[in-house]
Amino acid sequence: MIKFIKILFGAGFLSITGFALAEAPALSLEKAIVLAQEQLHVRHLEKNVFIQSISLNLVSMIGGERVWQVAWSENLEAGKGKLETGVEINMRGEVVRLVKRTGDVRKP
Repeated sequence: MIKFIKILFGAGFLSITGFALAEAPALSLEKAIVLAQEQLHVRHLEKNVFIQSISLNLVSMIGGERVWQVAWSENLEAGKGKLETGVEINMRGEVVRLVKRTGDVRKP
C-alpha cells in the first residue's frame, strides 16, 4: 500500500512539474484579450457584454495544442436553440465562437 501511495504521489508531482515547466503560450494573454474584445466591438456588444473569464486550456493531449478560452458575462442568442457562451482563440490568433445547444423543450 505504501508503494502504491508513493507511485501516485510521484506521478502527481511529475504532472504538476510538467505543467509548471510548460513553455509560454505562443499568443500572449494580452493579445488574446484584445482579440476577444474586438469580437464584442465589431458586433456592437461591448456596452452590455464583457469578458468574464479567460483561461489557457490544453485541447489536445497528443499534440499539446493550447487555446485561450474566453467566457462572456452573459450568453448571447446564436440562432434557434443555441447560445454563444464566449470565444476560443488558438495560438495563431484565429477566433471561433463557442456555441452550445440549449436543447429542445417539448410540450406534451
